[in-house]
Amino acid sequence: MARGDLIEIQHRNADGEWERYGGIRIIQANKTKSTESVSASREASAQRVTFRVAWHRQLEAIEHDMDCYRILWRGVTWDIQGYDDFMYRHVTVDLEAVSYG
Repeated sequence: MARGDLIEIQHRNADGEWERYGGIRIIQANKTKSTESVSASREASAQRVTFRVAWHRQLEAIEHDMDCYRILWRGVTWDIQGYDDFMYRHVTVDLEAVSYG
């Protein structure tokens, strides 16, 4: 069960290196989609997960610059592709992320 798991949020600095931005506990993680594709040169798969976390002011920066943030969870890197602070109530945030592997 993912509830209570700690995820690490990483930020890409000006040098292009990833560094720890913060950590937050998951309220809920929901796998929304998995895909696999095979081409002549390689096989690829992608998993999509929505991480629901408690709102925190530090998360607001992610909404405006998702390309510079990613999640590390259970040893897997997840690219953030969506940010949803429902009606801007600042209660919970859904971070939609994808991992290619």
